Amino acid sequence: MSQITARFNDRRLAMEIDGLPELTGSDKQVAWATDIRLEAVRRLEQWFEQQRNVARTRGIELSLDQLNAHAAAVATQAAKVLGRTEAKYWIDNRGQDIRVLAAR
Repeated sequence: MSQITARFNDRRLAMEIDGLPELTGSDKQVAWATDIRLEAVRRLEQWFEQQRNVARTRGIELSLDQLNAHAAAVATQAAKVLGRTEAKYWIDNRGQDIRVLAAR
C-alpha cells in the first residue's frame, strides 16, 4: 500500500469514526479539505477541554449539567458547519475556528 493510499484510508477512517459526511470535490481537494476539517474538529475539542480547565483553575464550580449544556449549544452550532460537504468550503475557510464559521 502506498503512503498516499494509507493517508487516504486514515482520513476515511477518521471521518467514519467522527461520523462526518464525505466531502465532495476533486480527489486533491477532498484529501486537503479532510485534513483541514479534522484539524478544525481537533481544535474544537481542545477548546472544550480548555474551558473545563479554566473553570477549574479559577475555582469556578460548574456542574456537569452546566458544562454539558454549554457544550451542547456549541456542538449544535458546530454541527451546522461540520455538515458542509464541499471541499472548497473547507479549503477557503482553512484556519478558521468552527465557532466563528457557525456565527456567520
